[in-house]
Amino acid sequence: MNKTSVVSCLLLLISGQSYGQEELASNAWTPFSSSKIERAANDKQHHRIYAKKEFTAELAIEQLAVLSGRANQLMVSVPLPTGKMVTYQLKANTALAQGLTAKYPELKTYDGYQVDDPTNVGKFELTPAGLRGMFYDQGRLIYLDPKYLNNDRIYTSYYKSDAVSQADQRITLKAPINNSPALSSKTQETANTEKLARTPVALREYRLAITTTGEYTQFHGSVSNVMTELATLVNRMNMIYEQELAVRMSLVANNEQLIFTDAATDPFQNELDNDSSEATQVISERIGAASYDVGHVLTTDGGGLAFLGAVCRDSIKGGGASGSSRPVGDSFHVDLVAHELGHQFGANHTFNGLTGACNGNRSASSSYEVGSGSTIMAYAGICGSQNLQRNADPVFHGHSMDEINSHLGRFTSCGSSTEQSNRTPVAEAGNNFTIPANTPFTLTGSGSDQDNDTLTYDWQQFDLGPGSNGTAEQIDDGQRPLFRAFAPKDTASRTFPQISDVLSGSLTLGETYATTNRDLNFRLIVRDNKGGVASDNTVVTVVDTGEAFSVAEPSAGSSWTVPQQTIRWNVAQTDQTPISCPNVAIDLSLDGGANYTISLAQSTPNDGSFDVELPAATSTDARLRISCINNVFFAVNSGNFSVNSQGLAFAITGLITPLSVNEDESLSLSVANFIVQGRVANSITVAAGDNYTVSNNQVTPSANFNGQLQVNVTANAGAEQTPTFVAQVTVNPVNDAPVANNDTLTINQDAGQQTIDVVGNDTDIDANDTLTLSTINYSGTGQASIVNNQISYTPASGFNGTETINYTISDSANSNASATLTITVNAPAPAPAPTPNPTPAPAASSDSGGGAAFWLALLVMFGLRYSKRKY
Repeated sequence: MNKTSVVSCLLLLISGQSYGQEELASNAWTPFSSSKIERAANDKQHHRIYAKKEFTAELAIEQLAVLSGRANQLMVSVPLPTGKMVTYQLKANTALAQGLTAKYPELKTYDGYQVDDPTNVGKFELTPAGLRGMFYDQGRLIYLDPKYLNNDRIYTSYYKSDAVSQADQRITLKAPINNSPALSSKTQETANTEKLARTPVALREYRLAITTTGEYTQFHGSVSNVMTELATLVNRMNMIYEQELAVRMSLVANNEQLIFTDAATDPFQNELDNDSSEATQVISERIGAASYDVGHVLTTDGGGLAFLGAVCRDSIKGGGASGSSRPVGDSFHVDLVAHELGHQFGANHTFNGLTGACNGNRSASSSYEVGSGSTIMAYAGICGSQNLQRNADPVFHGHSMDEINSHLGRFTSCGSSTEQSNRTPVAEAGNNFTIPANTPFTLTGSGSDQDNDTLTYDWQQFDLGPGSNGTAEQIDDGQRPLFRAFAPKDTASRTFPQISDVLSGSLTLGETYATTNRDLNFRLIVRDNKGGVASDNTVVTVVDTGEAFSVAEPSAGSSWTVPQQTIRWNVAQTDQTPISCPNVAIDLSLDGGANYTISLAQSTPNDGSFDVELPAATSTDARLRISCINNVFFAVNSGNFSVNSQGLAFAITGLITPLSVNEDESLSLSVANFIVQGRVANSITVAAGDNYTVSNNQVTPSANFNGQLQVNVTANAGAEQTPTFVAQVTVNPVNDAPVANNDTLTINQDAGQQTIDVVGNDTDIDANDTLTLSTINYSGTGQASIVNNQISYTPASGFNGTETINYTISDSANSNASATLTITVNAPAPAPAPTPNPTPAPAASSDSGGGAAFWLALLVMFGLRYSKRKY
């Protein structure tokens, strides 16, 4: 199968498409009776798997024959540790190279997803040894394995957390061999490179060659049995490496040539130091150095050893060894082989302990985990008094991811890379905070995914410091890590120390309070569990104020029975800088601190005292929590106390916090807004009143009303109802935007400068607002400007026609409105037409012949005479 078809198969898996009828139905499994289990248990040497809790079932032998006849896809029902059956759709994968499956067609490896919930994924194998699986259900990792060696009928289903490792496994784990100092350089700086990337995930595939000592082969009985075991081993390695690092390993096509059957003649000594050093040469000579990218040798010598950063480096790429006298099961696969391969991929040890096997194997540059640690590159279960748990969780610490990605980034020509349709999620760790010492806190981040994948979240502390030599030294020295790593979960919040320790008042190993002035560095790792991993960092600064932020009253064993109670707490200078917490919230739990369902104060001054009305509740397991608002720290009272309000009248006695709403908006009311005594109210009824209306307990003030509303409220408990409580609701005034009205002006051509008061007809419902002409927009040929809150306009000489000026007004709160001034400039009236001269009448005839000329001469003579007489 080529890479393109592999990607297509995976996409088909995720889509949830069904491939047909169920090949292995739930009725194929029969619970194995306790009497049979007891008889079989007498022969311990035949046990393959041990688990504290398990479900054991027998699979009908004819069903395996049906399964074996199928090739690339299956639908199977498998038992959970609870006995419940779930169905998984399986699709063939490339854990075994194509050439290898051609030689061993009976070996089949699958990717799987749960039909009813495709977010539950897994790896399965169908081999001559039977059906095996490593899969998730509701966030918990489950194994399905044959219960006994050489028995493909009896199976055990058990949670990863219940697996029991064998005594000799991992007892001689050693620090990795580092023959290249450059590989030890710090890689923490790469933590946030994918925070906002949303980039396609590139699946990197490496050719894995596994050789075995004669002793290992003899344990399993034959070469074919070893190949069967390797199919499971590689498939389960890929479950981890694909999810954590987008890395897949494929067992090379000629791997059977690396299986040695005779301990006397094989090239190994069945001893870790020798075998890890010899493996590269052995593998390269048998199949060729160019045929693989990473190699490993399996032995029966208990423990593991590997070269650091060996993958893709020809001289040491086969330099890794893992062994156990019983090399089977989860503790061998994860705690040993996945761990040693982690070294070969470039990761150092992450534990900070110094006892047991931790002694002498700690890596100062990567010891981020408390005590033995709990991730793959830690030493869970083998560090004596510093053990956090029996076995490693199948996840890497964030620093290990950095180291591996850094190493692989230096060898990009090795292996192959295929871009997937899956995209990297986004991680947001949130803000930095400052908290008081000796105080618990809760970090809450978030994650998003463009593919809508189900995400898991993992908060890890990222601080290095001196190693701790025993539990007595697991205290805050100002540097070392204080908080252990846990397996990822489906919520993005984590409380430090864990909430069970806070409530009990007793700290478990790996969880302790910060007691010094220091910075605590944290990383939130977000996984889509398909190879997409993102991270983001945050810092919590701890200030030692000399005392803890703590609850004084109510004390453990006290009782609340009277209507009014006083809550007291030690502020511990948290109201002052640099912590600066002015207000706190107060909540009540009725189930011992598991859930805080009653809000006693949503916000009250952080002054150390608060009077509260007794809530309508009854419990002998009450706990009280005080949380800083807009910060992450909190305090819980010292123990359970009792609350009993049964003797009180059913009534609303007050408000949790003052009620307010902005003018022209609505306020929804519920039981959570009121202090109710005497009963547990399940609803409220809000009645209509003056200056407001009500719809489904939503109060809407009258239009433009502001001031105090008197809202009538009753609480209900079944058929019972409280007397009416008058709730004061403050309606905050809000600024209303002004209203601008259009204006007109008519003038004559060349009328000269005009002043127009466009604001005069504009309005504002807010009586105290002053309207200001703020801007105008004019593109005509004349001139326009703002003068004394009016528009000054002068038309262009000779212009007539229509022009507009757009203007904006503002009120006292800078709310705006716009309108238009339209100006009509009239042309001058046209001049009247001239009156024509009358046509002269024909001259009268005369005998003397003088006519007009005669009379003109006479007139001139008369004028001259007059002039002479005057002067």
